[in-house]
Amino acid sequence: MKRIGRYEIIDLIYEGMLAKSYKAYDPLLNRKVFLKIMHPNLSSDNSWIRRFEREARIQAKLKHPNIVTIYELGKDKNFFIASEYVEGCTLKDLIVKNGRVEMRELSNILIQVINALEYLHEKGIVHRDIKPQNILISKTNDVKLADFGLAFSPKEDSITQQGFTLGTPEYMSPEQAIGKKVDFRSDIFSLGVTIYESLSGKNPFRGESYADSINKIINFRQINLSRSIPDLPASVADIVDKMLIKDKERRLSSLNKVKSVFIEFAESRFLRTKVKRKSKRAALIYAILILPLIMLFFALNYEFHKDREISRVTEVINTEDSTLGAEDPRMSPSPRNRGSKRSHLPAPKECVDIWFEVSPWANIYIDGESVATTPFVGELRLNKGKHTIVLRNPYYPSIVDSVNLTRPCTLVYDFEKRYAFIDLEVNPWGIIYLDGILVDTTPLSRPIPITLGHHKIEIVHNVLGKIVKDVVIDSARVYHFSFDYMIDSPE
Repeated sequence: MKRIGRYEIIDLIYEGMLAKSYKAYDPLLNRKVFLKIMHPNLSSDNSWIRRFEREARIQAKLKHPNIVTIYELGKDKNFFIASEYVEGCTLKDLIVKNGRVEMRELSNILIQVINALEYLHEKGIVHRDIKPQNILISKTNDVKLADFGLAFSPKEDSITQQGFTLGTPEYMSPEQAIGKKVDFRSDIFSLGVTIYESLSGKNPFRGESYADSINKIINFRQINLSRSIPDLPASVADIVDKMLIKDKERRLSSLNKVKSVFIEFAESRFLRTKVKRKSKRAALIYAILILPLIMLFFALNYEFHKDREISRVTEVINTEDSTLGAEDPRMSPSPRNRGSKRSHLPAPKECVDIWFEVSPWANIYIDGESVATTPFVGELRLNKGKHTIVLRNPYYPSIVDSVNLTRPCTLVYDFEKRYAFIDLEVNPWGIIYLDGILVDTTPLSRPIPITLGHHKIEIVHNVLGKIVKDVVIDSARVYHFSFDYMIDSPE
């Protein structure tokens, strides 16, 4: 039997890019353990060793019933971490087995996961790898959060925060996917993806490749869980949608609110279950006691309404004549119109007609208001004087123009003559920043429009780093640029 230190290997659980994970046995303490062993080819690399040690140090500081306990960091040819082994399954196993997880079962799981995350966040630790595979469920339904390989703690060095981010792309927050610094709101987003997948059986960001998943995360607008599961409680759909807001400044920032929703659901289910379990005998006794009271109530209520209706008819007969001469407000002129003086309105301004010729097309905004989409037949009539015109086409930067209208005229705009295009080829792939602004990911579906002048192009890869290139765009044409991480020197 193969041994690592004093631990006897039983089964391989998982093989990742950094390590292999095993189910093992500790003969000294007579218990099963989870054993994570660094790949031999990384054991001589100081940066990976530091990363491995850092994971163990962070986990060693955590004492919580919903977080796996670490036992040992050691070395026997290769570095290893021994930690608590949870006999049971992962949340991912439940999703795969059943297609989706029922709300009742998921509520119990999530309440415990959120307890663990709240504990982490109070200590300033961000997990950064929340996903169904890292949520362990024991045979007694106790839940444990596992795998702190990507966890960030301000008290530890930020080795995983600089340069690149590892992880499963379809659970990353948008800020994590593009390699930016993350905080606890990133974990909230990842938990939102996990809940979405648990309830629907689908991950909205799963792609055909790593790059495809990253591209989906970066470019999505808003998730709507209720569309995927129409019968889902509105409170649950609403809270998950708020967890999955792309902009972290607008994203839900309180896990306590999430927990409250699932606690409320779990409690309501519990109460309904208790009611259903009441004996038929108790229900029969209750009915026998309450039925005479109900019958008495209806009898008294009938007599009361009967007397009241007779009184009402008499009142109508006595007052009908007195209302015949009253004015009907619908037929009378309103007080504003009675004897009103002529209003002194300002004289209308002079107007001019203008026409638009736009290539290829645009939505036209004048003084902040949407007025038309080209091409259209006819003219627009505007007051003489200064106006701000904005032309918007999703494939180009907007054109902003200030005009002073004194007479009828035709305004001509050509996007293609105002802008050049850049076509980028990146090996293997990258996220594109233009002058510090995220614009797209490769491979590109179409060239990117760019204004004439000096620009900075940055290609960012989560693992391989960043390549920066300064370019000069001096004419309206298509520019081709190639970036190869095997040849170029990333920063």
